[in-house]
Amino acid sequence: MRTTIKVTGFEELQLQLAALSMPAKKRERFMWRLGNEVKKKSKANIRAKQNPNKTKWKPKKSEKNGKRLFKKIPNYIAIKAEPEFARLYFSNKDNKKFHPGVIAKQHEKGATVNRDKAQHKAAMKRKEKAKGIDEDSKATTRQAKYLVKLKMKRKIKNKSGNSKSKAKLVRVTRSWIEENMSYKHAQVVINVLQNKKKTNGSTWRIKLPKRDILGVTKQEQTKIFNRVMQGINYGWKVRKQDMKS
Repeated sequence: MRTTIKVTGFEELQLQLAALSMPAKKRERFMWRLGNEVKKKSKANIRAKQNPNKTKWKPKKSEKNGKRLFKKIPNYIAIKAEPEFARLYFSNKDNKKFHPGVIAKQHEKGATVNRDKAQHKAAMKRKEKAKGIDEDSKATTRQAKYLVKLKMKRKIKNKSGNSKSKAKLVRVTRSWIEENMSYKHAQVVINVLQNKKKTNGSTWRIKLPKRDILGVTKQEQTKIFNRVMQGINYGWKVRKQDMKS
């Protein structure tokens, strides 16, 4: 009787055994490098608005209005490395009121957020007051840019002097808006052009679809592992800051 054993991926097996045989300090540095590669891939996916498998995220409503989803979230990804594992998490290094990790988790798992109309209105008032804006203030540059994007038009009289001739509709410019419209008026026009309907009740719901924020595919995991293993025997004691020019 004869038994044949076929081993595939022998090179990968050797690399895994080599990783296990490393001293603790070297293995910790190895895990940090693995985590850093996953961090870079995750940041690239967030900015490309896609899951690790490259499927695109469902666009957020605010993105259609010119706002970018997760503009600052990638800056808060941090790494915790130990000899046995590396962990990616969201740090609160700026001591923000809302922890970036909480925001990321809501999107990672999907969530339904209830918003209170009165609280939202009060928060907007505080934000406007902090910026020195009230209802009688001039329209802001941001409002002006958005109204131009929404293709707002205004009526102008026909210069022919004929009373029967109709007024012309012309596209507005940013400078005209900032000079002639108040903050309150601009906001009303924005709501009209967006076809926003007044909602009854004191609350409304925002549904957040599931989006994979961190991670890589299995194929990428293998590539990262092999690449880090190839480089770990040279320069593993070199710190990240030492490699900066």
